[in-house]
Amino acid sequence: MLKLSTVFSVIAILSISMVISGCAGPSANQQVQANVITKTSGETVRLFHGGTKEAKEAFCLNETVPVYRQSYERYSRELKEVGKVKITQYSGEHYFDAEVVEGEVREGDIVKKPSAACLVQLPVPEDK
Repeated sequence: MLKLSTVFSVIAILSISMVISGCAGPSANQQVQANVITKTSGETVRLFHGGTKEAKEAFCLNETVPVYRQSYERYSRELKEVGKVKITQYSGEHYFDAEVVEGEVREGDIVKKPSAACLVQLPVPEDK
C-alpha cells in the first residue's frame, strides 16, 4: 500500500512540473514573430487597395509613400512609421506592386495617405 501511494505521489509531482514548464515556454506572440517575412530596400511588396475609386485616385505610379505598423503599447494603439515604398505598377483590379525604398516592411503593415490606405501582403505571388 505504501508503494502505491509513493507511485501516485511521484506521478503527481511529475505532472505538476510538466504543466509548469509548459507555461514557461515562449508565448504564442513570440512564436508568430519568429516566422515574419521582412522586406528591405530593393525588394517588392504587393499592396491591397480593395479596388475602390478613392484608392486608385489617391495613389499614383512612381509615388513614394510611408509605411506604418500598428504598435500595441499598454492600453493604447498607435501607428509608427517603419519605412517607405515606391509604387511601381498596377497589379490587377485590387493591387499595386511597390518597391521598398527605406526601412523594413512586413505583411500587415499599412501604406497610408490622408485620403486612403493599402494593406501590405507578402510574399508577392508570381504573375502567370
